[in-house]
Amino acid sequence: MAESSTAASPSSQSSPSSQPSASSQSSAPPIRRPYFIPESVDYESLPGPVRYALGQIVGTAYVELVERAHTVMERSMGVTIVFLYTMEVLDQFAAAQASDLPTLARGVDAPAKRDPQEIAKRLDAHLRLVMAKQSSAKFLHRLQRFRDSTYHGTLCR
Repeated sequence: MAESSTAASPSSQSSPSSQPSASSQSSAPPIRRPYFIPESVDYESLPGPVRYALGQIVGTAYVELVERAHTVMERSMGVTIVFLYTMEVLDQFAAAQASDLPTLARGVDAPAKRDPQEIAKRLDAHLRLVMAKQSSAKFLHRLQRFRDSTYHGTLCR
């Protein structure tokens, strides 16, 4: 899959066990730009935590699941999973904003912002997204196992 001309090379990534600090979130590493992200999306205008998640999750997944894929089918499933990761990151951020998570985290009730039906609808949609991601990842894993154990990659190229 071709990257957009605005794609940036991934910079050194922090170890998976390290937690992002506020300063590292605002200066998140540039990410590889999957083709499905519109050119009009300005990463610099996104909140630091979203840029960080896009770099750490979406950018890394794009490299691992798309650029390093062995077959066209694996690459196609990889793009699907990366797309679902992108949607998940954006959905999680939007859900936290809609539920006024900072206020709730301080233990202060914010009933004006929390419509129970809207929260249930958003949660249902998010769980459908997670299930789609899980199903896609399971299929990709089975496809990779099939390639590796049965045909050693010769018939799948």
